[in-house]
Amino acid sequence: MSELDYLVLPHNKLIGEIPSSICDLRLLTLLHLADNHLEGQIPKCLGNFNSSLLALNLGQNQITALQSTFAKGCSLQSLILYGNKLEGITHSLINCQRLESIDFGDNEIRGAFPFWMEAFPQLRVLVLRSNKLNGTMLEASKTEHPFPKLQVLYISRNAFVGYLPDRYFKNCEGMIDAKDNLTRVGKDGLQTYLDLGVILKGLDQELKRLLDTFTMIDLSSNRFSGNIPVSIGNLNSLRYLNLSNNTLTGEIPVSLGNISISNTLIGYSNSKMKRRNTAKATIRGR
Repeated sequence: MSELDYLVLPHNKLIGEIPSSICDLRLLTLLHLADNHLEGQIPKCLGNFNSSLLALNLGQNQITALQSTFAKGCSLQSLILYGNKLEGITHSLINCQRLESIDFGDNEIRGAFPFWMEAFPQLRVLVLRSNKLNGTMLEASKTEHPFPKLQVLYISRNAFVGYLPDRYFKNCEGMIDAKDNLTRVGKDGLQTYLDLGVILKGLDQELKRLLDTFTMIDLSSNRFSGNIPVSIGNLNSLRYLNLSNNTLTGEIPVSLGNISISNTLIGYSNSKMKRRNTAKATIRGR
């Protein structure tokens, strides 16, 4: 099957490690093996599919390591590894400058926030929720415009501390004046196999297609402190905002009135949130 383009076998009962012979498929564009019982390490050779592999979805398995070394010229656009047993992220992903979607949610990843990901010029989705990341998100940026196209920043249920990352709110142009781009026909065909699981209003939801107008920031259930930055009001196309279960203080900034989309959330709606956050304001629905 040397000319195989898509290998799509999710939601089965496949077991064992991914064989290195998978790398004989030199023209593979999509490898989708999510929701199986695969374990061990991802073959190193997968990082060598520089000109063909666009999407890798191995979510909901028992994979322990992403050992692939991604070389310069990597064409990968989507990397989905949620729900595994990963403890780290290979820095060689920096060579995949075409990445649009990264999902490492629900793993065992430790250490600091991966600031080097700020340099991805096309990144639209970054999901790092439910890991063991810690420290602040205030490291001096080496990128002039970090995360310029980011639409989804989902880092809830970690152990981040300190102030909220103000510089991201200032630079996320993907959440400002967002309009659906109807020219994404080719990529939408690939997105059929790449689901994005999110929690909205307390309910698990699965997005089959990421619209250009879907925007979300979820920083809940960390240890962030201080005030909510005024700059967050610059994101006038922000649909979902969840800052609950932190230790924020002060008032909710008036600038949030610039966010006119009706589905916008703040996340101070239940008693537990009110005990942990002491921000005070009157929020009126639109």
